[in-house]
Amino acid sequence: MNKIFTTIILCLLFCFVNAQDIKYSKELQDNAEKGNADAQYLLGNCYYTGDGVLQDLNKAVYWYQKAAEQGHKDAQHYLGFCYYTGNGIVQDLEKAVYWYQKAAEQGQKKSQFTLGVLYYTEVGVLKDVNKSFYWFQKGAEQGQEDAQFYLGLWYYKGIGVLKDLEKAVYWFQKGADQGQKEAQLFLGRCYFKGDGILKDIEKAVYWYQKAAVQGQKDAQLFLGDCYYSGGGVLKDLNKAVYWFQKAAEQEQKDAQNNLGLCYFNGEGVLKDLKKAFYWYQKAAEQGQKQAQYNLGVHYFNG
Repeated sequence: MNKIFTTIILCLLFCFVNAQDIKYSKELQDNAEKGNADAQYLLGNCYYTGDGVLQDLNKAVYWYQKAAEQGHKDAQHYLGFCYYTGNGIVQDLEKAVYWYQKAAEQGQKKSQFTLGVLYYTEVGVLKDVNKSFYWFQKGAEQGQEDAQFYLGLWYYKGIGVLKDLEKAVYWFQKGADQGQKEAQLFLGRCYFKGDGILKDIEKAVYWYQKAAVQGQKDAQLFLGDCYYSGGGVLKDLNKAVYWFQKAAEQEQKDAQNNLGLCYFNGEGVLKDLKKAFYWYQKAAEQGQKQAQYNLGVHYFNG
């Protein structure tokens, strides 16, 4: 789970809060030097991205710092990000937490989500599951889609809060509606199992599809399973193979085993024992037990 968190943080935080096409100008520089916090923040963005000026991460940090010290919450957020990554400044995780905290307390929703992650993963701060839950909830209530997913996950698993599948579904739905692929996957699972909501295989397939087209490998596996068995959708072995292939190429071990099985039996694809062996081996090396058995059969039969 920590690996997922790290990926989401880096993808999320690298995107600037204000998608403004603000380029460097002499007027912007002058306003920043006069102490205007908004100008200082925007000038920091220009130097960070190299928008209208030569990229200079040190100068980006300088201007973020100036704005952050004046209480500019987005500048505080990105100053925290620079300390977190070591971009333009010596990496300091405790200072990263300090500035994220400053921004989060002012309602900066991405900082709220990030603090939730840092408190759970014990990065720059002592692990505190209750504080993790608190900050996920703050971000989720402001519509931050990743916070909505993790708040749902905390309710789903009972982390930092009593397990509540109905609340889990509520927050998964919120994140899923905004395109958060992990939320779409889990919402699909809830519909598939009837966890916190009436079981509905067709709706499960709908949400698996949403997540799968975004590259969520477990959703690709489950969607492949649905097409293979005809659960919630018309049986289609070609589509099953397509989605197994997508997931298998992302090292999803169950999909690798399933793809090997399809090649072995010639289901949805031309029979090919060499390819079956290849995918069984890929899955077996990751500890997939059925694949290990299948691989053993291959070796036994030559």
